[in-house]
Amino acid sequence: MKKRTQREAEHAALAQRDQLSRLERHVGRAQRRTAELIEKTNGQFDGLLDIQDKLNQIRRHLTEMEPDRQRWPAADDPATQDILQRIQPSKADLDTALQQWPDLSIGLTVPNAEGDWKGYSQEVRRYVEEHGIDVAEDPLAQLLTADRAAEICRRFDRDFGPTPWDRWDYGAVGLTVLVGALLDYFLVATPGASFKGVPQQGSPATLWLKEQSKKLAPTAAREDLGRNAFQELVAGLTTKAEKWAKVPYDLVSPKLDLTPNTHRLAAIGHDPLLGLVFGARDIIRGTCTFLDSKGVWQVINRPDYTEQGVLQALLTVIAHGFSDAFTAKGLPPPLFSALQALKVNSGFTLKEGGDPVSVPNLVRHMYSNGYDLRHFATMAIVPAVA
Repeated sequence: MKKRTQREAEHAALAQRDQLSRLERHVGRAQRRTAELIEKTNGQFDGLLDIQDKLNQIRRHLTEMEPDRQRWPAADDPATQDILQRIQPSKADLDTALQQWPDLSIGLTVPNAEGDWKGYSQEVRRYVEEHGIDVAEDPLAQLLTADRAAEICRRFDRDFGPTPWDRWDYGAVGLTVLVGALLDYFLVATPGASFKGVPQQGSPATLWLKEQSKKLAPTAAREDLGRNAFQELVAGLTTKAEKWAKVPYDLVSPKLDLTPNTHRLAAIGHDPLLGLVFGARDIIRGTCTFLDSKGVWQVINRPDYTEQGVLQALLTVIAHGFSDAFTAKGLPPPLFSALQALKVNSGFTLKEGGDPVSVPNLVRHMYSNGYDLRHFATMAIVPAVA
């Protein structure tokens, strides 16, 4: 549920709670008034019984006076009319009695819940403002009693709270660690080459990717490498992409620390992610943005490249990266180029007895020795399996 919808639902619940509270208080007042009326009615009933007794006495007395019936006053006699007026209540008396009746109207306007949610939420908002309902406090604390909230928390902890691990939990974690370690040792390993003069165990997965890259690289289009139909298609596409996607940041200049081995790492436009920004900007402006061996940011103009629009620049960056991905040096891993900006000591030495090198030099050494996008994909096998 979206936060806005959740907030509106909480306000609606608070408004409904307020309406129920008002109705409950109103019903309580009506019950008290009913009790008062019952008590008063009982008293009046007792009075009526007394009157009935007196009327019975008068009736018996009249029966005894039956021989003198001719002396009874007629209905239209003035004396009789006077008595009737005094015992019958007047309109003023009735109005006075009605005014004494308490006003039991609740005076509550309930938001209409039959329309759409948006309209109902607006009515709830007006209701909250008119009745001064506090929506800043936690709605659950207002809607639930303390014992009810405590009971819900206990049930939640019992059903969804942390539970102690059993043997299956430990077994799953142990198996994951074991499989990950075996995959890392036998499948991932290193790109190969050597480190401090000691040959390193190469990754069979990375080796297979590089062998496949030879069949897909642009330069392989003129060689007979036993490609299948799909590989022929991809090799043709990389060749066309190499010819079409000429970019200003694809510069080799040892004087500028853009060597054949490291220029794709140094030039930010070759980064699979950062290239979508910096590579496109270089194409649009006709520049080359790179980080030298000391980690210093450099931007040089390439006037021999014409400027392009944003969409065409993005397509050119993608096509150029596609053509470079299958070459011998390949592309750097995502964001790997940005590490060259860390101009600090790495703490690693690259040869026995040597001094620790800076992070830019360490990153360049790793890329030159096979830590490219292909080995990055191989290293992703372990977390993917885990």
